[in-house]
Amino acid sequence: MQKCILGSTIYMYLGMRSFIMKAVTYVISWLPLNNRLLSNLTYLQPQQSLSTTSVTDIQFIARKLPNISHADIATLTDKWNLYQLNQKTAEMINDLDTNPHIHIDDYWRTVATQKVPTGKLKYPIVAT
Repeated sequence: MQKCILGSTIYMYLGMRSFIMKAVTYVISWLPLNNRLLSNLTYLQPQQSLSTTSVTDIQFIARKLPNISHADIATLTDKWNLYQLNQKTAEMINDLDTNPHIHIDDYWRTVATQKVPTGKLKYPIVAT
C-alpha cells in the first residue's frame, strides 16, 4: 500500500515539475525581456537611482512618453541631478539598506512629497 502511495506521489511531483517547466518556458517566450524600455526602468530601484546611467535611463523613458517636450526633459534632467546630489536622498537610501521592509513605492512617495521651505514640491516633474 505504501509503495503504491509513494509511486503515485512521485508521479504527482514529476507532473508538477513538468507543468512548471512548460509554464516557465511559455512565459519566457512571450515576455519582452529584451525590451530596452523595461530594462531602463532599473532607476526605480532606489539604490540604482544614484548611478550615472540613471540619468540617461530616465531621459530615454521620458522621450518615449507622449506629450513630453524637450524642455520638460531638460527640466527633468536638472531635477534628477538635484535629486542625486541631495544629502537626504543618500540618507533615505542608507535607511533602505538597514531596513529592508521599506517598500519601493513608499520610498518614491516620500521623494515625491518632499517640499522646499516655501511649501512647493521639491521635485514636481519627478513626482508626475
